[in-house]
Amino acid sequence: KAQSADLVVINHHLFFADCALKEDGFAEILPTAQVVIFDEAHQLPDIAANFFGRRLSSRQLRILTTELTRELENIAKDDRVLAECLLLLQDHNDEFRLCLGDEIQRLAWFEISKKNSVMSALENLIGAITKLEEALITITGRSQVFEKSLERVTQHKNLLLEVQSLPSTNSVYWLETFKRSYSLYITP
Repeated sequence: KAQSADLVVINHHLFFADCALKEDGFAEILPTAQVVIFDEAHQLPDIAANFFGRRLSSRQLRILTTELTRELENIAKDDRVLAECLLLLQDHNDEFRLCLGDEIQRLAWFEISKKNSVMSALENLIGAITKLEEALITITGRSQVFEKSLERVTQHKNLLLEVQSLPSTNSVYWLETFKRSYSLYITP
């Protein structure tokens, strides 16, 4: 119905979902419009950042290690390498959070990346996730959980590498810390 309508009223989320689908070349929900009017336009930056930005949090890494630890106990109890990689990732995830300080804050990444301790902890985190990726590559055939986790691990590693090197001038790199966690963001 939307494709044949003269006027379509939608919310911000549907608009950006359609934009994301069109950008990926996957599909399109809405017809091409000559004019778009936004009500509550002050919400646009946050909603657009959610659709087009990327994020990695300490919580995501904790969930990943918990899921893999559970699968390891069920499928591959004998794999000491994977078990050690999971412990290493947990340790370096915690180390990275600790080096960011106790404050609840939002910071531009370039500000905090000037601290040697932060960059060293980030490098350790990248090393740990790279080792986990290598361990998962050797056992992906044993479980779908391992296969799906490998995809996530690779995405997380690539985001960390991008944050480390700051290659894009079309993105904003920033960090948010909470009492016990952090989130890294790449926002267009």
